[in-house]
Amino acid sequence: MHSNDPKLVFNLKDHSCLFALITYFFVYDLVPYTFTAKIYQFHIAVKYFFILIIKFISQGFVIYLPQISPKSSKPLFLSRIIDSFAFNSTKYLHLKDFIITKKLLGKKMETDDRDLTLDRRVKMIDLLEIEGQLKVSELSKKFRVSEVTIRNDLAHLEQKGLLIRTRGGGIKNQRVNIDFHLSEKAKRHLTEKQKIGKRTAELIKDDDTIIMDSGTTTLEMAKHLSHLKNLTIITNALNVASQLINYPQINVIMLGGMLRHSSLSMIGPIAEANIRNYFCDKLIMGVDSIDSQYGISTPTIEEAQLNKLMIEISKEVIVITDSSKFLRKSFAYIAPVNVINTIVTDSNIPQEEYKNLINAGIEIITV
Repeated sequence: MHSNDPKLVFNLKDHSCLFALITYFFVYDLVPYTFTAKIYQFHIAVKYFFILIIKFISQGFVIYLPQISPKSSKPLFLSRIIDSFAFNSTKYLHLKDFIITKKLLGKKMETDDRDLTLDRRVKMIDLLEIEGQLKVSELSKKFRVSEVTIRNDLAHLEQKGLLIRTRGGGIKNQRVNIDFHLSEKAKRHLTEKQKIGKRTAELIKDDDTIIMDSGTTTLEMAKHLSHLKNLTIITNALNVASQLINYPQINVIMLGGMLRHSSLSMIGPIAEANIRNYFCDKLIMGVDSIDSQYGISTPTIEEAQLNKLMIEISKEVIVITDSSKFLRKSFAYIAPVNVINTIVTDSNIPQEEYKNLINAGIEIITV
C-alpha cells in the first residue's frame, strides 16, 4: 500500500466508525456485486465480514480502506475477503490493498499467529491419536482455516515424523510397536482398561471353559469373575493366575513353559505342547496391535505362535483392547481379523476401523 493512496481510517472501538465501516462494505462492494446475480458469493462475504469484526473489535484494531468511487462495480472488498482473507496469515494480514494492522505495531501479532498455529497443530496431534487418521476437509471446517493452511500443517507434522501424508489427509506414523514392560503398560489408558475388563466379564457364564491370554486388560477382567461358578480358566499369565487365587470356586490351569519377564507370561515349546491338549468355549485375548486390513500382531514371535494355537482351540475369540491399539502393526503376525468374533473396546475406536470391522462380521462392544 503506497503512502499517497487516499484512505479511510476506522477504529473498531468507536461504534460510529463501525457503522461507517458496515455502510462502506455494503454501498461500495456488496450492493453492486449482488446485482451481478452471484448471490452465493454475497453470503460468503457476509460470513467472513462478521468473522473479521468479531475477531478484531475487542482488540482495538485500526482498519485502513482505500476509498472507492461509488461508480465502481468491481467487488473489491468481496474479492479480498474470499481470495485473500482466508488464505493469508502474515504479520499484518495483507489483503491486497486492504490492510489490517495493530495500533501499536510490534511483534505481538506475529507471536499470536505462531501461538494459534502451534495450538492448532497440538490439537491435530491429539485428534490423530484418537482417530488414527486426519482429513483435510474436516480439519478445515473444524479449525475454520483454509485447506491450504491444513496441508501446510500436515506437511510440518510429517517433517517431524508425527504422521504419514495420504491423499486428502494423514495417518499415524506408527513404527513397529515397542514391547513395553507389563508395569509400564498398566499405567496406560487404565480407566478404559478397567471398563473394558468389567464389560468383558459379563460375557462369561457359569460352567464356561476359557483361555485368558496375558496382559493388563485381561487382568482387569479377572477382577470381575468372583460371582461365577464351576468356571475353568486356562492361562499362561502369572498376573492373571495370581488374581484368580482369590476365587476358590474357579478351576485354574497353568500352561507352564519359559517365563517371559516383561509380560509375566509363559511361552515356548512346553506351553505350546500343553495347550494342544484342550478345547475351550472362549478365548479372551488382549492385543498389542490390531489393524482391520493387516490383522492382529504382537512384538514377539513366541507370543504370536502361542496366540495362534489359542485361536485354533477356541470356539469363540473375544479380543479386548483399548482404542490406542487400533491402526497398529507389530513385528510378529498372529492372524487376520476374520478369526475374531467379538471386540470389546472403548468409544474412541477410529470410525473407519469400526466400519471395516463391522463389515467383516465382527461384533464390537464399546464402553
